Amino acid sequence: MLHALDRNVGLILSGLDELGLRDNTIVVFTSDNGATKAGSNLPFQGSQHSVQEGKTRLPTVVHWPRGKVVAGAWDGFCGALDMFPTLMGMAGLTMPETRPLDGRNCWPALRDDLASPLHSCCWAWRNIDTSRTADWRLHRYFDPVELYGMRTDVSETTEIASENAAAVRTLTTGTNT
Repeated sequence: MLHALDRNVGLILSGLDELGLRDNTIVVFTSDNGATKAGSNLPFQGSQHSVQEGKTRLPTVVHWPRGKVVAGAWDGFCGALDMFPTLMGMAGLTMPETRPLDGRNCWPALRDDLASPLHSCCWAWRNIDTSRTADWRLHRYFDPVELYGMRTDVSETTEIASENAAAVRTLTTGTNT
């Protein structure tokens, strides 16, 4: 699979070279979810058909050879809903006001290596929903909740809801009171 992937990405880039378009083309390579249960998302918990970090954290590569993309890794929030507004921003275009989208333009943050304009992301799967911020990840199974500190525990190994009632309240109600 890796050989086929490498070969075909190479064919796409070669085709852009042949057409003289590579220096003016944004190439994005990403995934739609984590590995299957038979695969591995280590160090993250979860896989396809879950809402854990292993399902929702996706590697993404953005290639734009004109030197406009910061080299290295950007550790900000940016989801599939944000891809179109971000690409529009990269191209210097604005989203039409008559067609609002849920996604945000993350281009300024990507370009300047700044914090993401997104403050939280939410997912739902069957009987569980999840809220994720830069600091926290909360899983809610109707009544019981699990909370993990994402700055220090990306593997979701230490459940800390009982010690962080304010964070649980904020993530479940959207308020700090």
